[in-house]
Amino acid sequence: MKSLYGAALAAAIFATPISAKQLEVSSVMVEADLTAVDANALAFWPEIAGDLTRMVAEGLSPQFDEGSDYSVEVELFELSLEGNPILDEDGEFNTIRGWIYLYGPDDDVLPIKKYKVDYTATADGPDVVPTDVIVVPPSRGDYYDALTTAFAAKVITDISGLQEEWLEEES
Repeated sequence: MKSLYGAALAAAIFATPISAKQLEVSSVMVEADLTAVDANALAFWPEIAGDLTRMVAEGLSPQFDEGSDYSVEVELFELSLEGNPILDEDGEFNTIRGWIYLYGPDDDVLPIKKYKVDYTATADGPDVVPTDVIVVPPSRGDYYDALTTAFAAKVITDISGLQEEWLEEES
């Protein structure tokens, strides 16, 4: 998991142009508000917001500046299994959805940028498996690690690709 996580973060960080001055952010906060869909996922995964906050903050650490006027907020709004927000007794989920909000110096009520993040994992494989092959399905933790790492990498990539000059031109 750590090597997958490290590789995803490295790819996200280095996907931005080297010569560009990346946007500096003062804070990262992730909230998991699943009340709108009457979900039970937080009973199984109460640590997901903290895990994502840690992953995103670590990935954006080269851009952290406590004096920056920009902050990142992430809102998870769905964890589901095959579209069902009521997870089974194992707490397995294969979909994670949320919003990334970037707040700027002039407005702390409305974000200046908003991105949707939507990932669904599948265990699709070949319909016919050769007799000499052993198939090991992913574990509950594998799905959690893969989906949270992909989600965090998307947040890091989207924010790392921004430059303050671009935001000023849009205002």
